[in-house]
Amino acid sequence: MVSIRDEAIRLYGWAYKIGLEVKKMDRGEDLLKRLLYDIRGESLPGRFREVLIENLMYLFDTKELGYKKIPKSLLEKGVYGDKFHYIKAAILMGFMDALATSDSGGGSGSSDDSN
Repeated sequence: MVSIRDEAIRLYGWAYKIGLEVKKMDRGEDLLKRLLYDIRGESLPGRFREVLIENLMYLFDTKELGYKKIPKSLLEKGVYGDKFHYIKAAILMGFMDALATSDSGGGSGSSDDSN
């Protein structure tokens, strides 16, 4: 069984990668901000999942998005309470970090220090 912490870390990485893909699109920063604004206020797990997937379908072609890009844990129905809040926070932080990443810089976890 996967711990909540491990799942949150995995979803953070997924959201970060998706955020970087969105950011590369025409008007990508605006689209990523819209995605963040749309999902941040959803406090019900089902509604959060629905709004997130609707936005992803808007941003990506259905063939491009596919179900391979959406983690199975987001499609599960039994995510409530603390687990939901950890997952939601991880996804929001992944998108926010992608938004904050400079176009020229490396990604999360990369180090460009040359000491």
